[in-house]
Amino acid sequence: MAAVQAREALNLPGQIIKDRYQIQSKIGEGYLGAVLKATDMRQGQTVALKVFSLNFSEERLARLGEQVRRAIHLDHPGVVRILDWDNQELPLQVEEFIDAPSLADLFKTSTHVPVQQAIAIAQQILATLEYVHSWDIVHGDLEPCNIFLTKEGIKISGWGMGILREGRPALPNAHQAPEQAAGRPTTPQADLYAVGVILYRLLTGHYPYEEANIGETNTLPRQLLPPGEWNPNLSPALAHLVMKLLAWQPAERYTSAGEVRSILAALAMEDTDALIRRSTNLVGRESFIETLRSSWEQSRQGAGQVVFITGKLGVGKTALALDATSTFQSAIRLVGYCDPTKTHTPYYLVTQIMEAYLATLSVDRLQKAVEKLSDLAILLPTVHAWVSKSTHKQNALQRSVSLKPRQGQRRVLNQLMEFIQEATQEMPWAVILDDLHWADSNSLSLLCHLSQHLDSLPMLIVGTFEEERLHTRHPLQEIWRGTSCRYTHHLHLENLSRQEAQQALENLLRSPVPASLLTKLYQHTCGNPLYLEEIALGMMDDGLITMEEGEYHFPDTVDVRLPQDVREAIWRRIRRLSPDAQTMLRSASVLGLTFRLDDLSRIGDLSEYETLEHLDMALGHRQIYELPGGTAFRFSHPEIQYVLYADLGSPRRQLLHRQAGETIEQRCRHEPQFYAEELARHFIEAGNMERALTYSIHAARRSEAIYASDKALFWYNRTLEMLDHLGLEKATQFESLRLLAHESLGNVLAQDGQYDAALEHYTSALFKWLGQEPTSGKAPPSIEAVRIYLFGAELYARQGKYDEAVTWCQKSLDLASRIHDDEAMQARGYACHMLSKICIHTGDLPYAIQFGEESARIYRQIEHPVGQANAYSDLGLAYYHQGKWHQAEEVYWKGLRLRQEVGDTEGEIELRNRIARIHIERGNWESALELLESNLSLGRLVDAPAQIGLTFSLLAHMHVLFGELESANESLAQSEQYFIQSEADKYLSELEQRWGEYYLTIGDLTRALQHTQRSMELAVDQELPLEESQACRLLGRVHIARQEIEPAGTALRQSLELLERMGSRYELARSQVALAYLALAGGAEAEEVEKIREDLHKAIRVLEELDAKPALEEAQVIVRELAES
Repeated sequence: MAAVQAREALNLPGQIIKDRYQIQSKIGEGYLGAVLKATDMRQGQTVALKVFSLNFSEERLARLGEQVRRAIHLDHPGVVRILDWDNQELPLQVEEFIDAPSLADLFKTSTHVPVQQAIAIAQQILATLEYVHSWDIVHGDLEPCNIFLTKEGIKISGWGMGILREGRPALPNAHQAPEQAAGRPTTPQADLYAVGVILYRLLTGHYPYEEANIGETNTLPRQLLPPGEWNPNLSPALAHLVMKLLAWQPAERYTSAGEVRSILAALAMEDTDALIRRSTNLVGRESFIETLRSSWEQSRQGAGQVVFITGKLGVGKTALALDATSTFQSAIRLVGYCDPTKTHTPYYLVTQIMEAYLATLSVDRLQKAVEKLSDLAILLPTVHAWVSKSTHKQNALQRSVSLKPRQGQRRVLNQLMEFIQEATQEMPWAVILDDLHWADSNSLSLLCHLSQHLDSLPMLIVGTFEEERLHTRHPLQEIWRGTSCRYTHHLHLENLSRQEAQQALENLLRSPVPASLLTKLYQHTCGNPLYLEEIALGMMDDGLITMEEGEYHFPDTVDVRLPQDVREAIWRRIRRLSPDAQTMLRSASVLGLTFRLDDLSRIGDLSEYETLEHLDMALGHRQIYELPGGTAFRFSHPEIQYVLYADLGSPRRQLLHRQAGETIEQRCRHEPQFYAEELARHFIEAGNMERALTYSIHAARRSEAIYASDKALFWYNRTLEMLDHLGLEKATQFESLRLLAHESLGNVLAQDGQYDAALEHYTSALFKWLGQEPTSGKAPPSIEAVRIYLFGAELYARQGKYDEAVTWCQKSLDLASRIHDDEAMQARGYACHMLSKICIHTGDLPYAIQFGEESARIYRQIEHPVGQANAYSDLGLAYYHQGKWHQAEEVYWKGLRLRQEVGDTEGEIELRNRIARIHIERGNWESALELLESNLSLGRLVDAPAQIGLTFSLLAHMHVLFGELESANESLAQSEQYFIQSEADKYLSELEQRWGEYYLTIGDLTRALQHTQRSMELAVDQELPLEESQACRLLGRVHIARQEIEPAGTALRQSLELLERMGSRYELARSQVALAYLALAGGAEAEEVEKIREDLHKAIRVLEELDAKPALEEAQVIVRELAES
């Protein structure tokens, strides 16, 4: 009766219960009883009273009391402390009062929360459950109203209340496990089920079984709607974890809260890398973290920084980079991982970074980004996917102009650089480049390029690598040693000190470590963080370290046998996994450090759910982690992948590589070009050379297309190596492929200036094709042979072997004339174009014009604007040298319009320079200046350093003629910088001439002589007869100014001799005028003077015909001076 009266007083604020607790208000009431807010008058603190219903038997309350009295000893941040228990008359439990909203309150205001917040809440719940379950206490009544969201984190109340539900199936609760609803005993798996319900609701805003009567176990539906159906943004791994928590049978759920917590820690949260939430490697790295944060502050202000983090394997380089950058505010954080299997994939690292950035953009911003990056579609899958939808863009790309490798690489780098500069202005980038010792050389080229422009980039680059892996000529050496100290920081990580090792282990185990065990581990590992962690986790896996009543218990050091090295430590832990999990990881190791979930499923012929079941153990054991996006995973350390791969026997390895190749081949059948290198590698390792050959050629061609000539050389050579290892019968089937490989390899070598090696490949290709020497007999008509003869001809021409070049050109023309298709016509056009160039070089100008006109006609017939523009370009040059300037200018303008049409801006600048040269020679200064200034404007839009250098050279020439010597000096300095940047040696002779003219004009005859002699040497070395003749003429003028008459006469006569062979009327006229200066200086005999006068009059007639006003005026002045003398 007293108990009944006491319960009636519960609704009365101010009433005192048990002579100690004064009621303030009622918080809530349910089937278990009432919850009151009260004041503990003895302690002077606010408490929460749970007064239990009188419907519960004394026996059940006694069982609850035993559990609660044990729970009083719980000491954990996530546990609401139990202060007292009293079951006399009015059974009640006293807890600390939590003045904070509950999870139930959150559900009232939010349908669902961000994944990151949901996982954070679940992690805290699980950490609390892990601790409490070690006391052999089960909650049994875990629901949102028992979970409080305080500023310090979650706190859970109501421990042990599940006892009151046992055997009472009529008490419905959406968070109750099926076995509880059936009245069976409550186990830790019931709490995990409740976590599953809470997590499902956090992620989706729905209960798993919203329309079911939870209390009616017979009608409880067994089919559960996957959370991904409600929220498609969930990763498959997270959805799988929730589904497994909600499994019908307790045995089908996870074994412990700790296991679930470890798996959750391995899952990515939005753009946050899971690895940073699991690492214990950051102890003792505080000063390094501060350096990184300071560098970021400078970077975001516009002064970009590079931070290199180095150290031996396992010291925590990656963890430091990821952890420090994860807290950066207002940053686009991008992570690129290098892979030892991807070193021959061009721009692999760059592609990762750019694709990661594009993934952050909204649809509208992505579309704008694609517009800017459309020329790089062959490099970036996202851009390719968009461009392929647009016919306009496809056509634009098909019209793009091919460039030499260095030009092309510069263009790729400049386009990427321009895009990054613009993107980082919108929001600063923090870029992590992991394991740079494995980076491909092309990505390192961009890193080098970026490091040279850091002063204008709001961007932090953090690169990690092991110094021991860098050989002397490794491309990273140049960047690391060469980057300006002002923008570069070097953080070298060492192993941990004993004190730091102790802290790292205690962070990992959340418990003090016995001194004897610490000493043994530290001495054995020398404080290497990875080694320490693997051993400690291995001891937990082996049950040597256990948790009981919230504390870890450690073995006697005598009983601990430590692994000999890191790899053995890793291998021991792998062997603790289930056989299925080990099999799955071995398959993953074949795919690489990073692997896709769908690929792994196909290799194992498993469903996604089955694959994730096998991966669960690896996730929980910290051996892999999920990457942002949820479709891929990565090994937690490269050594784990190495150990697994090394364990594979040869037959098993070959089989897995074949399965991997076939899987990726099937997945990427619509865009195989982006995976050619990977597919080639898998089929090579599988021993399937026929398929490997297909993809190695694709890989080589893709590398060539993106100007990665080093990778193209690797893959073409790899193709030839594979062909050499095929049996005779199979090799015969691939003869056309061998021909293509030799031809393409020769082309790449030629572009790189390795002419002899290139010719060797062309000759080998033709020998294989013809079965005889390339120069003997009559070759069967084939377009392959036509192309190779053309390539060979071009190489001979570059080496100055014009007779051989003409022979090979004629053979290509002969073969092409017997093939009737557009490709053969194109080859004929190119052969005529090449013959035209050779004839210009040798001075056979009539033939040069004849072949040039034929080339233009053929290209016009097959509607090939690029070839037609090139033909016009050289045809104009032949007309120019022949003194037909009107025709030259006419075809130059035709070529210029075609180059504008195809988007060849560099070619457009080249032709503007040639037209401007004609206007300069005619004295049409305004027209020339307009053309040259328009070139400088175009030069800001395109990477064309050689032609812009030539533009500045022509401007310098004009300034000298006008007497604007300071401007001339500035233009020449600019020209020199551009020529150095372009590495275009063929223009250096002309540049040296310009410097010679400048110094001759200002009277510095010593420097004039030095530059003119250098111009002549360059012209002779590079076999440039026109430039040699011009240098000889200038040299004669300089010698005359120095009153060195004899060498002046020698130089001028040599100029005339060269030009008479070449047939260049204008240049010959100018040298004839220059020779007249020799007569004026008294350097000619009387009979020679008459010849000089006669030639001078001939020169004047030519100059009058050409309307070359400046040279004509000079000649007329000399005529008068000669007459007066």
